[in-house]
Amino acid sequence: MLIQELSREECLSVLAGRRVARLAFVHEGQPHIVPVYLTYDAESSTTPSLYGVTTCGEKVEWMRANPRVCVEIDEIIDFDRWMSVVVLGRYEELEDRSQGVAVSQARLRHPSRSTQESLESSSPASERLKAVQILQNQAMWWEPASTAWASRHDRKPGDRYEPVYYRVCIEQVSGHRACPQASEGPATFS
Repeated sequence: MLIQELSREECLSVLAGRRVARLAFVHEGQPHIVPVYLTYDAESSTTPSLYGVTTCGEKVEWMRANPRVCVEIDEIIDFDRWMSVVVLGRYEELEDRSQGVAVSQARLRHPSRSTQESLESSSPASERLKAVQILQNQAMWWEPASTAWASRHDRKPGDRYEPVYYRVCIEQVSGHRACPQASEGPATFS
């Protein structure tokens, strides 16, 4: 087995092709890690970022307190055919500052012309709408957050579902892949 380092471009390509990730953060000195769905913004000309949606809870509260996070994405085919990409970055919550309220699901699925114009602006308020547009490229993008919210035991009747849109600003990225020895044939990843 050969272990090879991935270039930055290869790492970003892996991020663009995967959705399931592990998001790690620290609360009061204790590390935590959770599976999440993230979407990479390959078109960003500024800070490369991963976008996600969740609901308010411990994870969000803890990342608000300490925004330093780590994301890991991998694919394991066999003991000698795998790859792993690790992102070091910063959690940023994307608020809808343009209206001061959560954007409704209907508006998210069918953005109006004014919403599209807002997306094209470079104001901080447009970052949340940009995240929604990027996430909408994935099937059932809202399901993990809404399903988790619906199954919460501490939810009270009348509580509203209010999604929390966020991004992980990528500061460093690195990765490795394992391949069989040359005589064993090349490793293939989907």
